[in-house]
Formats: sequence, C-alpha cells, structure tokens
Amino acid sequence: MATVQLALLIPERATDDVAALTIRDVARLTRLSLDTLKSMNLAGDGPAFVEERGRVRYTADAVQAFQHKRSAAHRRLMAGSGGCS
Repeated sequence: MATVQLALLIPERATDDVAALTIRDVARLTRLSLDTLKSMNLAGDGPAFVEERGRVRYTADAVQAFQHKRSAAHRRLMAGSGGCS
C-alpha cells in the first residue's frame, strides 16, 4: 500500500527510466530531512542516485526500492523487539 501512495506523490516529470527527482523531492516523499538524505548518500545508505552537472538526481524506481527496503527493515526491527508490525 505504501508503494501505491508513494507512486501517487511522485511528480509527473519523473518517469521510471529518467533521473528527474531532486533531493528535495526525495526528502518530501520519504519524510527525511535534507541533511539525513545527504548523510545517507555519503555513507551509501540512501537511494541510488546519479550526478548530472554536479547535481544529485534520483529515479522514481530508486526511491521506491529505497522505501521498500526501509519498510522491510522496520518490520524486522519491530518483530525482533516484540513491537507491533
């Protein structure tokens, strides 16, 4: 369900094969701060990105895969700690 909601929020200019999403777009979609995303990018833990003319860009597919990975990790964490999933 989260993937469907995320797909509805992605700007029309971002097709699956075009890296058109900015870091601000991704921050809004993932509800992460710009600083958190920048740190994750440096550590290699963020969504896959490309640099175009010195600017970071993301594909819609990369953001959706990142969200799916984060959701799965959260479910595992909650299941392991006895929390709700």
